Amino acid sequence: MKDNYGLLPKKHILPYDGMSINANVWDEAHNYHSQVQNAHQYFLHGTGIVVGLDVVASDPPDNLVFVLPGVAIDTSGKMIILSEPVAYDLGEKINGKLRLFLLHREVKIKAAKTEENNVPAYMQDEYVIVARTDELDTAHVEIARINRETVKSAIHDAGQTNAPRVNEIDLRFRKYVCPPPSEQILAGVSYLGKVPEKNYDQALIHLIKPLANESPYHLIVENDVPLDENLFNYKLLYLLATNSAKFDKKQADTLQNFIQNDGKILVEFCEQVSEEHAVELLKPLGSALTKLTIAHPVFHAPYLFSLAPQGSLAQDNVVVWQGEPCILVTTGSYGTLWRGQAQQPAFSRELIRSSIEWGVNLLSYLLAS
Repeated sequence: MKDNYGLLPKKHILPYDGMSINANVWDEAHNYHSQVQNAHQYFLHGTGIVVGLDVVASDPPDNLVFVLPGVAIDTSGKMIILSEPVAYDLGEKINGKLRLFLLHREVKIKAAKTEENNVPAYMQDEYVIVARTDELDTAHVEIARINRETVKSAIHDAGQTNAPRVNEIDLRFRKYVCPPPSEQILAGVSYLGKVPEKNYDQALIHLIKPLANESPYHLIVENDVPLDENLFNYKLLYLLATNSAKFDKKQADTLQNFIQNDGKILVEFCEQVSEEHAVELLKPLGSALTKLTIAHPVFHAPYLFSLAPQGSLAQDNVVVWQGEPCILVTTGSYGTLWRGQAQQPAFSRELIRSSIEWGVNLLSYLLAS
């Protein structure tokens, strides 16, 4: 942050009884408060994006990009509030390494004439998007960059946000005033079959902080949640099953409705289970399972894996399936590792760490899907 101390006003009007108030005095008095507010925002909060202001390409791709609603503080400390999406046309006259800036300006609105001619005029806040290849001298917020190959190149969303290519929207240089606000996720832990220890809520509890560090999600965990109509109060269901467990019709119907209402389900087995039984268990939910490969995003973010890490059970390979649209199933019994309870023989620190990172990947993907 630059030493922009000039933002803070050094004097203000001292009122007195009988003081004459004209337009200049009124304007100076109110400008003082605006300057103090801007200085507060600049020095105490900083400049950049507060929330939103995502930049997305048109569908199908063309010269247009769209800036979605959001809030920012520009380099003069002024708050910018974009209340509705705004389209920006790059046209066919500019290319190269472009930087997109959002600017604030005030426009005088003409007052409607009346016989008395005493209707006040207004200043309206407006926001302008500009594309430049260099830095701006005026107050601004940078919202995106685009390395446009030619003046006619269509603009695309980035295939990989951390490695955008030519003609893709690059959001890596966006500066945030503060971390994006967290989204509270009410997670229920349920058990299917005769699970010996019903304390797997501790598994999710131990993932709360690692997940919050790498995603916008904050878990609120409740244990031993029945598979009934109250399930719809939850966003995430962590389901622990035995190798002989089966859904009855009422439970299957409840889970089908839960999925249709955008519920997310992570299924694990607390004992060794065959692939055939795992697939068979999920059939009543009407969701075909697809075995995940290394190309699936769950292996890539936030942590990079070349295969599913070893679980708590003595098995050669852990299998992970996805059931569309929002079910993940594993045979690793990672919850036993996430719980952090004493075992004989003890789990290694490396095994616990990799399982926690894998758990963050599983939940991040599931909640974002």
